[in-house]
Amino acid sequence: MRQIAALPYTSDPIDGSMQILLITSRDTGRWVIPKGNRIKGLAGHRAAEVEAFEEAGIHGIACPAPIGRYSYDKRKRSGKSREANVEVFPLAVTGHLTQWPEKGQRELRWFHALMPKQGRFFEQFEDHAATLVAGADALAKLLKGGPDMDAHIKEISDREHEADDIIREVLQDVRRIFVTPFDRSAITGLIGVMDDAIDQMNQTAKAIALYEVKDFAPQMQDMSALIVECARITAEAMPLLRSLNINSARLHELTERLVKLEGHADILHEAGLKALYSQARAGNPMDFIVGNEIYSHLEKVTDRFEDVANEISGLVIDHA
Repeated sequence: MRQIAALPYTSDPIDGSMQILLITSRDTGRWVIPKGNRIKGLAGHRAAEVEAFEEAGIHGIACPAPIGRYSYDKRKRSGKSREANVEVFPLAVTGHLTQWPEKGQRELRWFHALMPKQGRFFEQFEDHAATLVAGADALAKLLKGGPDMDAHIKEISDREHEADDIIREVLQDVRRIFVTPFDRSAITGLIGVMDDAIDQMNQTAKAIALYEVKDFAPQMQDMSALIVECARITAEAMPLLRSLNINSARLHELTERLVKLEGHADILHEAGLKALYSQARAGNPMDFIVGNEIYSHLEKVTDRFEDVANEISGLVIDHA
């Protein structure tokens, strides 16, 4: 039996720590994540969004690349059991409804993942990663279209300016501080590629505003969902840099996933361009030029996150 599940997450508005939403099973009362059977005609991540709505009343942006898989024995009413294989998709939560299909049938609770903070450079890395998460969320919302596009464009621009202030502080500290936790070139290299990622998000938003694009292809939306996941992974990785020896294995897993997500984005990029070209041949060629520019910026965002993975891997190799 093949199933899908959503892993809903968000950031605490006060301290920025990650929160994971769990719900209780109707049968046993155990804490689980929203899951269910695959839905015919829907991709796995889209079906995960449906399950999250029906069971927990949440809306969000599901990454099209699964974060992992697990198996369990699903018991039937007859008493027999059958192995179920569940594919899990990260879901960046954007809203919570007051009414949903299974309201009152389950408990819902947010669980915190604690991330200790210490040291100036580490705080700056984490603060910059927070701008990536906020910018990526706004970018994904922007590519959904709708009446709030201008607000999402402004949000991305504001986060890009905030990131510029952080990298300026980092560069000043690199010159001023005698002892640094890593080589100076490693510090500037990592914060530099992180800044390139938010810059490319801003360039994407500017292109959308310039050409007044209102509708976006599914491949563009899925690429933005990948960017949301890349930003989340980067934010998870930053606190782990404080103890490279202890966290080297986890950092390797995170960087490996970043590289895989970039590869997934390349596939979406190619498929999107192919569909765009076919449509433009029968319509307005200018649509291909505009769409190609947006795809190009989206791809560059994912490329920069692969650069982030490479920089982190270099730190692990040199210092762990």
